[in-house]
Amino acid sequence: WELLTQTQTHETDKLCLPGVCNVRREYSAVTRAAVNVSYLWARREHRPYFKTCVEPGGREGVRSTAMEGPDLGAFALDLDDLAEAFAHLAMFPLFEIAHYILMCQAVRADSGGLGLSRKHPLATWVCCMLMCSAGGVISSLLLGLPLIGPLSKTPNVLLASAIWYLTFYSPFDAVHKLVNFAPVLLFTYCVKELHRSHTILGGVLKARKEFPSSFLVQVCIGVIGGAGSGFMLNFQRLVRGKWSPETNQILHPTVVLKECLISAVLFTLPSGVLPITQDQLLLLTAIVMVIVKVTLSLTNVGDPFKPIENVLCVPIFGRVEATGNAGVKKKYE
Repeated sequence: WELLTQTQTHETDKLCLPGVCNVRREYSAVTRAAVNVSYLWARREHRPYFKTCVEPGGREGVRSTAMEGPDLGAFALDLDDLAEAFAHLAMFPLFEIAHYILMCQAVRADSGGLGLSRKHPLATWVCCMLMCSAGGVISSLLLGLPLIGPLSKTPNVLLASAIWYLTFYSPFDAVHKLVNFAPVLLFTYCVKELHRSHTILGGVLKARKEFPSSFLVQVCIGVIGGAGSGFMLNFQRLVRGKWSPETNQILHPTVVLKECLISAVLFTLPSGVLPITQDQLLLLTAIVMVIVKVTLSLTNVGDPFKPIENVLCVPIFGRVEATGNAGVKKKYE
């Protein structure tokens, strides 16, 4: 036991765990955890934790039942430590890989398959690069920073280019089939949502450096950081020779855009308004985004914000049917 713990021990009150007597208490993390495990095992077996001990001199005695059990805090998960670890989690390369995979898959689905990649590989690569760095490019444009800045990281560009090639030109289309396998796709979605929460906060902090007193700018850049690919969709279509201005995020906001808007507003609130720290808010935001994405992927549930919008928008902006009926009546006249 001393070789296992590599700590000095000394005689203390003699405890009796189930089947063990005269155990010396160790003042180390390993011994404390072992005592906790023994306590949990004793409870699982419905046996008393402290049993009859043989004291020096041959007398038997029973440990008082008023004595407190071992501290189970060693098994408790510290939310602060978990939130801090998640806040300082590096996005490269695992989270960036998930992001690049989904962006290249989105370009492939929007272009109608492999036809464009066979005829125009350069245009396909440019579209994928625009989608992979959409948040950084658009936010740089709005903040007056160099637009080429997001593409200045050579490892990221090489990684995105490798994923682009495997998405469109892998033998037997194996990568595309693997990514679209349901468990793999669901895992990629979850990792992407964790990445999205970081990009929203990163956008808010980026705008705060340039405009520390502007609430609106910080919210806008945070939203673009998390949902920039939706805004870049029309521009990458323009590169492919297709222009569809009627489909854009502002005209038809998606669930992702609404999530990013709410998250950006929460991240922009001054410290002290919410009863949690910024790291804890980041962790909770990521968990909620993962739950929403998994739910929407596995079920046919529609927009979860639609009921709230129907309740709030009707008394504020009026009913859609009122203008629609007026237009139909005028047409008939």
